[in-house]
Formats: sequence, structure tokens, C-alpha cells
Amino acid sequence: MYREVHAIKPHVKVGLSPFGIWRPGFPPGITGLDAYGTIYADSRKWLQQGWLDYLAPQLYWAIASSGQSYPLLLDWWLSQNPMGRHVWPGLATYRVNDGTTSAFSMEEIPNQIRATRARPQASGNILYNTSWTLKRNGLANALSADLYRAPALVPAVSWLDAAPPPPPVIAISGGTIQITPSAGEEARWWVVRAKSSTAWTTRVVFGSTLSVSVDGTVERALVQGVDRAGNLSAVTEWRR
Repeated sequence: MYREVHAIKPHVKVGLSPFGIWRPGFPPGITGLDAYGTIYADSRKWLQQGWLDYLAPQLYWAIASSGQSYPLLLDWWLSQNPMGRHVWPGLATYRVNDGTTSAFSMEEIPNQIRATRARPQASGNILYNTSWTLKRNGLANALSADLYRAPALVPAVSWLDAAPPPPPVIAISGGTIQITPSAGEEARWWVVRAKSSTAWTTRVVFGSTLSVSVDGTVERALVQGVDRAGNLSAVTEWRR
């Protein structure tokens, strides 16, 4: 599947989200379903062989869980990654205040995100599922006010494409940044950073967006292109 997908569209990322326990006892102290022996999923091998671009193991347990500790499982998965693929553990946002005896508190998911960020080998999380994250329990507001205040790019997949796109040409007129793409690889997104008299702002917009409104007091602007593989171009800078 991995080879066929990339043969058709080389830029498409192939990802898998297996059960969070490969086998009980890996690492020591972990208990639960034997995904290898019961549902025949050798997810450790998939990661070790590099047959994916990212792995999102379903680590749907609490940090303090005795048999399925979130940080213990996260560290084990990160140690099984000789090909340097992205490991983005899945977090169970649906368990936050879900009315069960095992419900997560509002602090559990932010603490898991902090634990992930403390590990250099991990480069993100995937939140499951969309409805609970965005609509049900106030978690989206809590994250957007703190850990997710600033926009972020998906980490680059250098093994698919390591060449950055060319930097754009920019000009500012009347409170608008005008972006002119350069010849060469097309940018999928633009990262636009602007410094006004008060603070920096950062926006990530689609590559088809060639006009970006900014504060009329803007003093400095930095624009970079991002290709489909997540590579950043050199910075194009404007100063007043």
C-alpha cells in the first residue's frame, strides 16, 4: 500500500493509527489487548520498516494509568522508530468529562500534550475525535487559549521530498501584503509573520492566497512558502 500510494501521488502522506499496545509486556508493566496475537496487527514492524510516513498509536489512557501509562507507552513507541518516521500519538479527547467513572479531567489532555512536547523524538499529537474535541466539552477553547495559541505547520517529510520551494516576492501597500510566487515548485501554503507597533502575528494561509491583510502600522513582514512535503522556503523580508 505504501509503495502504491507514492507511485500514484508521491506527496501524499501514508499514516496508520493502530491500537496503542503492540503486545502486553512491551514495555514491561503494560497490560491489555494483544493486538499482535489477537487482531494480527504487527504495527511495530510497520514502523520499524518505515512502511508509513506517520504513526498515530491510539494512546487513549491517562498518564497515571497503572497498566497503560501514557508516557511509558509513548516512550516505547518512540524507541521503535529506527527510520525516523513521525510518531504522533492519538489522544482520547472523547474521554474528557464523558460521565463515566474513568472520565478524564479537563487537565489530562493538555498534560499529555505537554508530555509529548517534552520528548524531542515526538513532533505532535492527533486528537480523537473531532466532535468531542470541537463541540462537546470546552476542550477546544482551553487549548486555543494556551497550548494551541499559535498556528503550527505539519512537520516536513524529508524522506519524500527534501527540496524547499523558492521564496516569494512580496510588497506591502495600503495594509495588504501582496505575494508573488517565484518560478519553480508551487507553494501549498504561505507562512506570513508581521510585526506591528504592538506585537508579532503569524498566519498560515493557502498558496492560492496572494493578498494578506495586515495592521496598518506594520513595520516588518516575513513570508515563507511551504510545499506539500512541509519544506519551508528561505525567508522573504520586508521592512518599512
